[in-house]
Amino acid sequence: MQHRDELAHILHRLKQTEESIRATQAIDAGLARRTQRLLQIVFLLIGLVALVNLYFVSDLAQETQIIIRNMTTMYEQFGEMSERMSGMRTHVSAMGQNIALMPVMVDQMDMISRNMLSMEHDVSGMRTHMQHLTGHVHVMYQDIHTMNLLFRDVNGKLVHMRYYVGHMSNVVP
Repeated sequence: MQHRDELAHILHRLKQTEESIRATQAIDAGLARRTQRLLQIVFLLIGLVALVNLYFVSDLAQETQIIIRNMTTMYEQFGEMSERMSGMRTHVSAMGQNIALMPVMVDQMDMISRNMLSMEHDVSGMRTHMQHLTGHVHVMYQDIHTMNLLFRDVNGKLVHMRYYVGHMSNVVP
C-alpha cells in the first residue's frame, strides 16, 4: 500500500506539475501575444518613422531642386547683367564721342536758326499773299452773289414771259 500511496502521491505531483506547466504555458502564451503585439507596434512605429523620414527627404530634395533652379536663374541674371554693363560701357564711350562733336552741333544749330529766320520771313510773305488771295476770293464771292441775284431776277422775268407767251398762244387758234 505504501507503493500505492507513493504512486498516488507521484501521480498527484505529476498532475500538479502538469497543471503548473499548463498555467505557465498559458502565461507564456499571453506574454508571447503581448510581445508579438508590442513588436508589431514597434515595427509599425519604425515604418511610420521611415515614411516620415521619406517625406522629409522628398521635401528636402524638392527644396534642393528649387534652390538649384534659383541659383541657375541667378547665374543667368548675372550673365545678363554683365552683358548689359558691357553695353552701358559702349554707350558711355559713344556719349563721350558725341560730346566731342558738340561744337559742330552748336554751329549746325546756329545755321538752322538762321534758316528758320529766313523761313519765317518767307512764311510772312506767304501770309501776305494769302490775305490778298482771301480779299480776291471775297470779291469773287460778292460777284457770284450779285450774279445769283441777277439770275433770280432773269428767272422771275422768264416766268412772266412764259405766262404771257402761254396766254398769247391760247388766243391764237
